[in-house]
Amino acid sequence: MDNSIYLIIFLLLALIFSAITNFYNYKKLNSLEEALYESYRNNSEVKSFIEKDLKGKSEVESIKRVRTKYGLSIGYAKKIIDLYRRSE
Repeated sequence: MDNSIYLIIFLLLALIFSAITNFYNYKKLNSLEEALYESYRNNSEVKSFIEKDLKGKSEVESIKRVRTKYGLSIGYAKKIIDLYRRSE
């Protein structure tokens, strides 16, 4: 066998390993994001921040501020804002 076949096999194995690693990290990141959301969902600090500081702000501005302050993804920030604005 020539060296190019060894190189192709090595690169294919690296590609497969990379894809498996990316899938694992994607699943782990999703579970961490969900855990972060669950911890902030019933938090009184988050509730008071949304009800007082974000009163009168647009939904987009509110999502930006919640994401910046608490590190949530866009979807989870929107869920929390909707949850506490509905309860007002």
